[in-house]
Amino acid sequence: MLKWREDVVFLSARPYGEKGQIVSVLSKNSGKYNGWFYGGNSFAKKNLIQQGNYLHATWKSRLSEQLGSFNFELIRSNSSYFINEPIKLACLNSLCAILDKILPEREPNSNIYIASITFINLLSDVDETNLEWLKAYVKWELGLISFLGFSFELKKCAVTGLDKNLAYVSPKSGKTVAYKVGEKYEKKLLLLPKFLGGNFWDINNTNFSEIEEGLKLSSFFLKKFFFEDKNNFPKPRERLNDIVNKLVGKVRNGSQ
Repeated sequence: MLKWREDVVFLSARPYGEKGQIVSVLSKNSGKYNGWFYGGNSFAKKNLIQQGNYLHATWKSRLSEQLGSFNFELIRSNSSYFINEPIKLACLNSLCAILDKILPEREPNSNIYIASITFINLLSDVDETNLEWLKAYVKWELGLISFLGFSFELKKCAVTGLDKNLAYVSPKSGKTVAYKVGEKYEKKLLLLPKFLGGNFWDINNTNFSEIEEGLKLSSFFLKKFFFEDKNNFPKPRERLNDIVNKLVGKVRNGSQ
């Protein structure tokens, strides 16, 4: 009998048969793992297996190639923390959906696990009005893309080598371009917000505008590398975009 025990982040569940669910979790040493969870359709256990919850998991199987089964003990219900904070709940659900969809199964990556846990803990600790956590989420997405093989260079211009007037990011290379270099190609380039190293644009509006641009940037590269079929782009991530876009609209209309 094969078995492992670890603390995990719960990612997703889908019904399978009358009495169970196929579930997905992320662990530090085992990576993303799928398995069968008996009784997952019951009300009590459904509350246990919510996206973003911290669980102590036991996985076991007779053979390594089999799906295996899970048992869980609740460590912390992160999803219930944010029930009255829709933007934080959307962010938590987005993180879990992206991990569930793009990570290969059973390939350990402790860096991704640690970065995800660190962000979720930040999400729990800061006030909703402190926008630093949203900036941290954009950085988490870009970091995830980097961990999976694509390298960004956001600290200096790819053409001049200087760190002045950084304004754009190339959609092909992921490298930064200074304003004068990229000005004539502006429509083909992505904006580099201040919190990611941009030092040309003066984007304020309580920072919501630059967060909107940051989400556009990371969204572009997520779609480029992992979601070429835009119909597969995670719905929770789209919901997060919608919430931020509405907040930006309120700021621009002077109603906030």
